[in-house]
Amino acid sequence: MRFHAPTGQNTGSTVATWLFRLHMADIKALGLPYRIFVTLLGIVIAFLSVSGVWIWLKKRRKKKSSRKNVKNLSQQNEALNGSERENKKPIPQTSVGKKVGEL
Repeated sequence: MRFHAPTGQNTGSTVATWLFRLHMADIKALGLPYRIFVTLLGIVIAFLSVSGVWIWLKKRRKKKSSRKNVKNLSQQNEALNGSERENKKPIPQTSVGKKVGEL
């Protein structure tokens, strides 16, 4: 089974020619509207790439700052808990809530 390309060339050259023309938006049958479409599509792809990196950087910065805040809060809590431990007296155990055999 052989493939006969409409260009008269072998299959590899025909596919390469078609891909090159699509890539360069050089399809004469579709004309200017196709070129405008391809141009707009290229701009949209570039915009999505840039905005994706921008959103990623914003989230990364936010995550780093929240980690710093959590670390600072845990250090503050440790400092407060340490000072509260010094000021608190031990709470005596009561018999409320214990089983009868434990009394």
